[in-house]
Amino acid sequence: MNAALMASLAAWSSSFAEICPHALPAEWSEHEHAPRPAEPLELLVALRQRNLPVLEELVRNVSDPAHAQYGQYMSAAALGELLRPSAAGAAAVRRWLHEAGATAVRTVATGDFVRATVAATNATLLFGGAGSGAASVRAYTHSALGGRLLRVAPAPGAAPLQLPPAVAPHVQLLRGLCDLPAAQPRRRARRHREAAALAAAKAEGGRAAAPPAPAGAAAAAPCTFDWFSFPTLVAAGDGVLNASLSWSCSDGASVSSLLSGFGVSLRQGGKTLTATASSAEVVCGTPSWVGGNPSCLIGEALPGLVNHARASGLALTPLFKDGSKGTVLEHGRV
Repeated sequence: MNAALMASLAAWSSSFAEICPHALPAEWSEHEHAPRPAEPLELLVALRQRNLPVLEELVRNVSDPAHAQYGQYMSAAALGELLRPSAAGAAAVRRWLHEAGATAVRTVATGDFVRATVAATNATLLFGGAGSGAASVRAYTHSALGGRLLRVAPAPGAAPLQLPPAVAPHVQLLRGLCDLPAAQPRRRARRHREAAALAAAKAEGGRAAAPPAPAGAAAAAPCTFDWFSFPTLVAAGDGVLNASLSWSCSDGASVSSLLSGFGVSLRQGGKTLTATASSAEVVCGTPSWVGGNPSCLIGEALPGLVNHARASGLALTPLFKDGSKGTVLEHGRV
């Protein structure tokens, strides 16, 4: 039996109530500009999954050569149904977000995450009456990566903030409200910068510099992207493409302030399927669940997309708020 896996299951099933610690990670500091009232915080709420003790027993049984269930693994669809959070819990979380003035509140197709946007002026309302004077929204920047993140911080000397009792039992994890990850620059992004610097040095030493771009030529995209992990079709929800991308933006800018979405295209069953993943379907930042690396998580529903069937020719086109487009990312098989 994998002890690490069992420990992870035990930790995942623990209670989640007290959040927003006082300690600020060493690499983060307050940004020089205070948050604007309408400036948004993008939230991702992981709903508490059901039947984790059943899953724990199943993991033991399928891993035990002496057990009758040895090697009889569940399908992804069956596992998704086993763990799917309760409808009542999801409704309670959505109601909590709406009552605090959150917008674009939506549950992902797999039913285990809720996404929402909340304005800085409303963020402390998520803690009910206790949050009104015990916390404030502040802007932070990272010493190595730059950028700007808004987060709720407890007032000096105040008790740690807690989720309301009606919500806490249904929440497994909450990102985008208080967490400041111990981010490290993405190695792949560093390689891109190093390669560009090397190419520039070679050009300067061995060839004449490239001529200036002609008038009217398109400006370089403000951010570049690369595959962070293999894209997949979500097994527990029909028609959803999942992709995770690493990102790097010029001058330390925040990708969330520049990106409007992605154009999505792929082929399946002889048909070309297209969609536009708006900012509502894209979560960008430096989340701790991917090691604090700068990444964008995309969950896009494509009409006509079928799960458990091969797709090919995936193309993601970054679309920016200034009207420009980034380099197309391509992947042969999904």
